[in-house]
Amino acid sequence: MGCNGDHHETMRKIILLFIALASWCSAATIWYLDSSNGGTHNGTSWATAWSDVSQITGVAAGDTIYISGGATGSSQTYTRTTYWIPPSGSSSGVITLQIGQDAPHNGTAIFNATSSANWITGMDYFYVSGDAGDGNCHIKLTGSFYAMGDNCSHTRVSYVEADTLTGLSYAMIWTSSATGMEFDHNLVKITDLTTSDGCMQLGTADTAFDVNKIHDNYIQVPVLFSGLNGNGGNGCDVMQGGSGVSVYNNKLEGYNAAYTPGQHADGWQSQSGNYLKLYKNTVINSPNYGVYGDARVGGFTQYWIYDNQFVVTSSTMQSGSAVVVGVDGGYIGSQPCPFTDVIIANNLQVNYGTGNGNTSCYSCNNGTAFTATFTGVFVVNNCAVDGASSIDTTGNTGSTYAGNTFLTNAAAPSNFVSYPRFAGTANDYNCIAGATSL
Repeated sequence: MGCNGDHHETMRKIILLFIALASWCSAATIWYLDSSNGGTHNGTSWATAWSDVSQITGVAAGDTIYISGGATGSSQTYTRTTYWIPPSGSSSGVITLQIGQDAPHNGTAIFNATSSANWITGMDYFYVSGDAGDGNCHIKLTGSFYAMGDNCSHTRVSYVEADTLTGLSYAMIWTSSATGMEFDHNLVKITDLTTSDGCMQLGTADTAFDVNKIHDNYIQVPVLFSGLNGNGGNGCDVMQGGSGVSVYNNKLEGYNAAYTPGQHADGWQSQSGNYLKLYKNTVINSPNYGVYGDARVGGFTQYWIYDNQFVVTSSTMQSGSAVVVGVDGGYIGSQPCPFTDVIIANNLQVNYGTGNGNTSCYSCNNGTAFTATFTGVFVVNNCAVDGASSIDTTGNTGSTYAGNTFLTNAAAPSNFVSYPRFAGTANDYNCIAGATSL
């Protein structure tokens, strides 16, 4: 009798749990946004869809807002004259803005800014997806936008295209306070040649790996294939700053353009940082450095750069080095400047240094009068092809350097499956059978 009572009590609890879960799941609401649906509506169906983001109201954690891009193969425009603060979700459920999934609405939703504005800013637990199931970007940004502004925490943006953003220093991400950001599967091309400093300014300050993720994007920035600024060429940075950031599986490329601001171009640059991972990226034509750990306000801790390709495709580009980590000549942080758990490993550099005679391909150094400490630093198993052929270890004799290989242009064809000079990613950098130098 007692066992049977326990059984009934257990079943009662299970049933109540399922009821609670069903109640939570059913609470999520689908909403609709369609710029072709003039007037003010309640957003509860395509027929009564909101026509502008300013009309959105009543959305709660776990809800989804479908946005119309018009019929398959077409587009619709949503004009913005000011910033948009979307509704925030919570840790129990994000709010999702998703391109329409049916044929009458899965075209491309274009957000066009007629004046400087943040596309999304000031929200939490918010997810934007332009994925219609075909692998293409069905949300597009044009005009004068910061795509993600301040305080975009626990926010994800994916399958969004941006190729005509103008008039802003950092077009895609400009944030001074954020955590839990994810930016993935986006297609970005910075076309502003007069004001752009970089594509992204990351204001994250997290103290763990993988809190913020930037991955599987194709990002293009304007650079000069000729013209010298310091140790490398002028151009727009791809990204700057951040801690607790992982950058992986991206294609980051500089394209030749008449860029006028007087700054050097790096794939990634920061003046200090912790818990940073940059791996499995392809960096093409980043004239100054592919990665620049420019310790100016502090050092770097848990900083891992591995399994990347750094490639130059122009014989006239004033290219510097693939990876440079070191103390800035204008260092203003406390001394000694710390470099702890820094790993530069298994990277490939091709044709860097050919335009200006630079001799170092990878650096972890202190060439200044400031004091620095190097603890747990490894520069190992990297390869450099054609051009720079040394590792700069100035002021850093206690770190580990091993297994690094330097190939001349003449030696490369006998080690790689395919290697015409300056062919870039068209080459096949897999080793051939019997490769003797790798």
